[in-house]
Order: sequence, then C-alpha cells, then structure tokens
Amino acid sequence: PAIGGSPGGVTYGDGGVWITTHFGLASGDAGSVVRFDDRPTKVKPIQVSSGVEAIAFGGGFVWVADRIHDVVRRIDPDTNSLLAAEIAVGRAPGAIAFGAGSVWVSSTLDHTVWRIDPITYEVLGTIALQDEPSSIAAGDDAVWVTSETGDSVTRIDPATNSVTIIPDLDGPRAVAVT
Repeated sequence: PAIGGSPGGVTYGDGGVWITTHFGLASGDAGSVVRFDDRPTKVKPIQVSSGVEAIAFGGGFVWVADRIHDVVRRIDPDTNSLLAAEIAVGRAPGAIAFGAGSVWVSSTLDHTVWRIDPITYEVLGTIALQDEPSSIAAGDDAVWVTSETGDSVTRIDPATNSVTIIPDLDGPRAVAVT
C-alpha cells in the first residue's frame, strides 16, 4: 500500500513498520508517521508535525526526531498516538537510534549527540563530535555516528560517553549495528 507522502525514515517494532513522511501526506496532514501492521496489513497515519524524518523503535516506544522544532517526540504503539511530552535537543536533529538503554539523537548543526533516558525523558549527556553527523546506530556496547562531510565514523562508549574517531573513510553515509 502507498503511504500517501514522501517517505523519510523507517524503523520496525511492535509488529509494524513505521515510516516518517517529512512534510505530511497528500491528504493535507502535517508531517506524519505511518504504521504498516503485519497482522493484517493496515495503514495508520499518526499526525506529528512538519519536519519529522529520523525514527527509531526501542524501550516500547517509537521515537521521532523533529528537525524543524528541535525536539524528540514519542509514539505509543499500543494506542498509535503521539504522546504529549517533547524532549528539547540540539539544532536540526537528523538521526536517532535506540541502544544501550538510551535514545541517541544527533544534532546536525551543533555537531553533537544527545543521550536521553527513555523512562524519565531526561537528557543524560551531550557528546561533542568533531564533524557534522550523518547517521547513527546504537548497540549494547557502542554507538556509531557517521560523518559524510568529515570522512569519519565516531564510536561512543555508552559506559563513559567517551569518543573514538575512525578517520579517512571517504564519505560514510550510513551505519548499522547487528
């Protein structure tokens, strides 16, 4: 089935595929998240706001970075509803991941990664990066941040929030953890 808008980010969780639609649906809704269930296939748009692109699933929620309003929002997959709490993060959050018990959000303009507690919504730390982040992936033992413009990948140790830079990688765009 069609999602009815320009697809942005995609994640999987709670029996569904979740896709952001940047600036809304053809029907006129503002930026949305569309859920496709695998039992049976259903399309469920959830209105969020214009500027949503990055999306992740973890800790029982869908996490969406709002690039225009500089916040992270969360969706309850049981009710398919946007929850009221917003978490302020750095300017132009461009990527989001869940791992090591935290939500990790990259701030494109500030060259930082924000670590958020998924239970209290408290910002646990802001980690400075050498270059503009492109993508982020998180596992139990490390968080990986690519920088296409900086030709590098940064490894963040979630135990200490310390960084190790892997340089000279010729424009890495994306990263995944398995």
